[in-house]
Amino acid sequence: MRTSVVSADPKMREKFFETVPLGGTGKREDAANAILFLASEEAGYVTGAEILLDGGFLAYRY
Repeated sequence: MRTSVVSADPKMREKFFETVPLGGTGKREDAANAILFLASEEAGYVTGAEILLDGGFLAYRY
C-alpha cells in the first residue's frame, strides 16, 4: 500500500477499510490465485481483461 494520509493514520485506515464490502484488506493469496488463474489453461480465452482485487470496493462505490 502506498503511503498516504489514510494509510498513515490508523483511525482513518480503519474507517476506510470499513467501506470495503468484503471487509479489510486482501491477502497475498488473493493476488496469487488471480495470477495462477491467468497463467492456467482455464484462462486460455481471456484477453484484455482487468481483474480487480479490491474486495468489491469499486462496485460498492459506483
